[in-house]
Amino acid sequence: MVMVLSALSCASSSATHPPSPAEAAAAKQEWSRQARGQIRNYWNPWDVVRTVKTPGSSAWRATTVLRLAVQADGTAPRPEIVGSSGVPALDDEAVRAVAAALPLPAPPRELLGAASSTPFVLGLRVVRNEPPSSAPVDDDREPFAVILARIDDGARGAVDPLDVQRTVESETYRRDVSNCLSRQRDVGLEESVGEVTIEFVITEAGGVDHPIVAKTRGLSRSMEGCLVSAISLWTFRKPTGGAAKVMFPFRFGGGQAVGATPEAGMKREHAGGSR
Repeated sequence: MVMVLSALSCASSSATHPPSPAEAAAAKQEWSRQARGQIRNYWNPWDVVRTVKTPGSSAWRATTVLRLAVQADGTAPRPEIVGSSGVPALDDEAVRAVAAALPLPAPPRELLGAASSTPFVLGLRVVRNEPPSSAPVDDDREPFAVILARIDDGARGAVDPLDVQRTVESETYRRDVSNCLSRQRDVGLEESVGEVTIEFVITEAGGVDHPIVAKTRGLSRSMEGCLVSAISLWTFRKPTGGAAKVMFPFRFGGGQAVGATPEAGMKREHAGGSR
């Protein structure tokens, strides 16, 4: 009996020991990666850049720096802008994206400690005409984590909505959507009932760029993130005239996809040089 109590005592002591600096750093890095990935799913600077005046041909970057106080359950009050991009519309879009992405993944205990929230300083950066190696997503030159969006000067194109719909409804891609639903059930989440519109760009080669959640109702953040991740790997028929922007709504009821139809006029929506 003494030996059992001693073993339990040791186990309890081990379970409550404070994390080492290396453990805390690793936990912070992984949580930051997950949080940034979730916010990225809702951030759409491309449409904003199309509507504001920015330097044309020269290299250009703009960064909105936000400070969040992330609670233990992943919620957060409205973020504070601690560094403006110089473009108010981009600053507003950064704040909107964070609000849309909440709740974030719950911060690990290594970050919270005895506090009720953890600070998270985040830069949402837009760059144009810079070499791909000039500004990685995790920019070690900055004292904050970075989400990066590249603005490319490209052609405007168009796609046939029926081609897009047939591709989405192919057996392989329907299986991807079903897998997202299955993952929700596997982690004990409620059956998905609602709808989400994913906006993305079909590149000149037929791949997918910049998938984001444009509109959503009733679905979990994890379900939306799963769809965005799946769509980013899909391949479509090549558009005509260059890359083309698509808005595609998915509807779910009773834990299954009950409808998915491209929005009317999709063929007339183009992906210009800023998206």
